Amino acid sequence: MWNWDGPTRYYSDPTRKYITYDNPPLKDVTDANQVIKMEENALINALAIGMILNGTVILSPFQCSENMMLRCGLNSSYKISAFDSQFRRDYRESIYLCKALVPDNKRKSVSATFLIQTHADESHFVQGDLS
Repeated sequence: MWNWDGPTRYYSDPTRKYITYDNPPLKDVTDANQVIKMEENALINALAIGMILNGTVILSPFQCSENMMLRCGLNSSYKISAFDSQFRRDYRESIYLCKALVPDNKRKSVSATFLIQTHADESHFVQGDLS
């Protein structure tokens, strides 16, 4: 586990703004490919909004590829090296806010919630293959 903030202040940068999102609810969805597509659309839209607003996206947990009943990190669905080559400074892991090095004022700072509904067959704002 990382217990060092480092010179980039990965956890405690006072000027960095964060955006969180939730993956779509999966009620009545049994097709694993549809789940993957829905979560990918949510991820792409969150990253696009983060770029537009100059914010860092805190990822939502993803459905595990081996067991759809469990939640996993980004590396369960995507190659981290490929993802980092494009978005290294633009995201934080889903458990970011649980880390002890994140200041309380960041953890407790919550603004209004907005709902942006996406569908599995919609086009993307960001080009590139994340898998």
